[in-house]
Amino acid sequence: CSTGEEVYTLAISLIESGLTSGVRLSVIGSDLCRSRIEFAERGIYRDHSFRSTPARLKRKYFSPTPDGLAISEEVKRICHFRPINLLDPQEVRQVGRVDAIFCRNVLIYFADNSRHQVIEHFHERLIPGAHLFLGHSENLLTTPSPFESVSLEKDIAYRRAATHSPLERNHR
Repeated sequence: CSTGEEVYTLAISLIESGLTSGVRLSVIGSDLCRSRIEFAERGIYRDHSFRSTPARLKRKYFSPTPDGLAISEEVKRICHFRPINLLDPQEVRQVGRVDAIFCRNVLIYFADNSRHQVIEHFHERLIPGAHLFLGHSENLLTTPSPFESVSLEKDIAYRRAATHSPLERNHR
């Protein structure tokens, strides 16, 4: 999650979509660096973090503080940050099952065998039919994986098959 901007942006986008009313929403950001997690939890950002933020959203979800603009409590309540080593299956499992994973520009730093291990952990955490979104410089097209590729308008995502085998059902 680095310093949290993308986590908060995702949460705001979900709220603004209007599709989440009546849904218990939780957006989890992870990073290995504890100082990044602490920064993200503060939720206070300077002007450079808002280069492409529409003024309406800036006014609606942020308030001025002496240190910058602070994310609203409404958004902060649904965003959670924790250090997670993506190579450690126990740490990844602590997140629980999820509807989507956004892992942008992380896998490029892993060796092939570690990348495969992380992809397997993601597959295990996603509910059937859920999606994995990677950065533009990452893809699974040449990597064996349990995911189906899904062509989006301007991108590719990966979906965990909607149905799974009895062996998979027992491996939760």
